[in-house]
Amino acid sequence: EAVEKRIQDMLTSERLEREKQREFLDRYYEEQLREQIGTLEDRISSQTKQFKQYVTEMQTSHEDEVSALRSQLAELQQNFRSSLQTQYTQLVQYFIHKGATDI
Repeated sequence: EAVEKRIQDMLTSERLEREKQREFLDRYYEEQLREQIGTLEDRISSQTKQFKQYVTEMQTSHEDEVSALRSQLAELQQNFRSSLQTQYTQLVQYFIHKGATDI
C-alpha cells in the first residue's frame, strides 16, 4: 500500500509538472502572439498613414493639375473671344468700306 501511495504521488507530481509546463507554454505562446499582433498592428497603422499621405498628395497634385488646366482653358477661351471680336470687327469694317466704295 505504501508503494501504491508512492506511485500515486509520483503520478500526481508528474501531472502537476505537466500542467505547470503547459501553463508556462500557454503564457509564452500567448505573449509571443500578442507581440506579433502588436507588430502587425503597428505595421498596418504605419502603412495606412503612408497610404493616406500618398492619396492626399495625389489629390493635391491632381487638383493643382486641374487648376492649371482650367486656367489655361480660361485663357484660351478669352483669346478665342478676342480673336472672334477682332475678326468680326474687321469683317464689319470690310463690308462698310466695300459698301462705301460700291456706292
